[in-house]
Amino acid sequence: KRLLEEGAEAAVEDEDEEQKVAQTSRQAGEDARRALMDAMGVDSENEDNSGNDSDDDFLMVRDKTSEEKDEEDRDYKKWERGQLAKAANEGNEQILMERYFRDADETGENKLDDDDAFLRDYIMNKGWLEKESMQPNERDSDDSDNELDREDDFEREYNFRFEEDKGASLVGHSRTVTDSVRVKDDKRKRKRQEKEARKADEKAKRAEELKRLKNMKRQEIQRRLEVIAKVTGSSVPKLAESGEKLLDAEWDPQAHDQLMKETVLGDGYDEEEDTEESAEERTPEDGDESTAGFAND
Repeated sequence: KRLLEEGAEAAVEDEDEEQKVAQTSRQAGEDARRALMDAMGVDSENEDNSGNDSDDDFLMVRDKTSEEKDEEDRDYKKWERGQLAKAANEGNEQILMERYFRDADETGENKLDDDDAFLRDYIMNKGWLEKESMQPNERDSDDSDNELDREDDFEREYNFRFEEDKGASLVGHSRTVTDSVRVKDDKRKRKRQEKEARKADEKAKRAEELKRLKNMKRQEIQRRLEVIAKVTGSSVPKLAESGEKLLDAEWDPQAHDQLMKETVLGDGYDEEEDTEESAEERTPEDGDESTAGFAND
């Protein structure tokens, strides 16, 4: 916003202010450094002229006094006695052996030759144990074993590819893989086939039932015809044949009546004769008094 209002002069003023702040901070640090060197008795002017070499001389190692060295030796021996006592209580032979051999080397008594020194170091350092860095990782070992097995399998298959079964034959693969082709949806077709099969089964069952009913009806008619034959004196085979015609043919009332008349009354049956005989039977005889009296009246 200020840059838009005041223009490039505002940017120049901001840069000048930042430089002044940086110089002030650097000057304050330099003043503090000079004050510290003056307090330590170091010539600040020589320090400035010496350059980078003065940084190495700024901090120097102070030599220890004899009293400080004696105090450190007493503290170390005290600590060492405590460690030896602790090792003796715990039965740690390693620390005791190290102390024994070290004292022998310092005093010069029972000084060991090179072979004994090597044996001492071998026992104290447990040289028979493999170091952790030398022990292979179990996981890495398994991976390397698996890799070697794969390499061996590949090499064996490649070297003996012509000696194994079907090694010299070319293996062909079909162009159309059944598992990769979309399965054809024939659900409706299967349902239609199931429906047709069910209808055919029902039709066969109805035909069997109709056949059974016809047999029952035929037996019933045969029984009735035998009764009629017994009463009329007709032959049973003719009645059985008539019954077969009656069952197998289509229903015709006139044919049925004619068949019944032929079966029951015989082939010589005549309707006119039947009518005349009936009329004669109804005519009164000449000697019938009751009828004659009725006529005279």
